[in-house]
Amino acid sequence: MQTGKESFRRAMLLIAFGVILFAAVTHLQDLWMGFMGLMGLFSPILLAGAFALILNVPVRGFERIFARLDRRNHLKPGTRNMLGLTLTLLLLPLVLAVVRMLSRNRTKRAQENLAFLKLWNPVRNWFQWLYLSIRYCKKNRYFLCPNCGRIACVPKKTGRVTITCKGCKTRYDRKA
Repeated sequence: MQTGKESFRRAMLLIAFGVILFAAVTHLQDLWMGFMGLMGLFSPILLAGAFALILNVPVRGFERIFARLDRRNHLKPGTRNMLGLTLTLLLLPLVLAVVRMLSRNRTKRAQENLAFLKLWNPVRNWFQWLYLSIRYCKKNRYFLCPNCGRIACVPKKTGRVTITCKGCKTRYDRKA
């Protein structure tokens, strides 16, 4: 059985809990804003912890593989850790690329591919220009369009020529 003091204490705790609950419900938006402020403060710590927890699984797996392969203990444990972390960080973009390729949002992937090609095509054209310039250096001269980067081929020893780009119709003068 409960004594008078104990039952009074329980009743007071119940009343206090009710008052706190009523205040929380009436000021729910203020509580939510405070919670979001705390989350903004602690989110870098939480993200770093989640990242470390996720990376720990493959790193430990690679460490175990290296430990099994290294039966004579030529590798130090620190070296195994670094090898595991390095291999994990190298395989992470590959896994992300596979996951992105298997995505069904084709319009988003097409936009990403277009953005990539916009960056990649000038680099590819430059290497192609370099290859062609070296390969056919005795017959032709190759020029890159200053506007779009497309390659134009001109026979050697034709003097100064005005080249019209087939892609963007830009005109530029070069000496062949």
